[in-house]
Amino acid sequence: MICLNVTGSGNETTAQLIQSPRMTLLFCSLEGAPLILRLHGQASAVCPGSKDWPALTETFPSPSGARQIYILNGDLVQTSCGLAVPYMTCQAERKIPTTCSAA
Repeated sequence: MICLNVTGSGNETTAQLIQSPRMTLLFCSLEGAPLILRLHGQASAVCPGSKDWPALTETFPSPSGARQIYILNGDLVQTSCGLAVPYMTCQAERKIPTTCSAA
């Protein structure tokens, strides 16, 4: 799995990968039936300017503000009930990260 990291938050994930390549991605259902999904594995970060960057950024529609791309080689998938996750709705994506990185 690959994930695009953009501006708008701290850069703690990359700092943690320097210490250990372990990564867990968590997905949870905020509407409908409750469910939590965790993907565990070993990850690496690809930064702008590296030889793999151009091919990987083609995967995303608009990589404006991109800082890194994380590559996760998963070795374990877990699910849990998610009954404690509250209902939430997404109103819209924020435009600030793209706007800040374009300035």
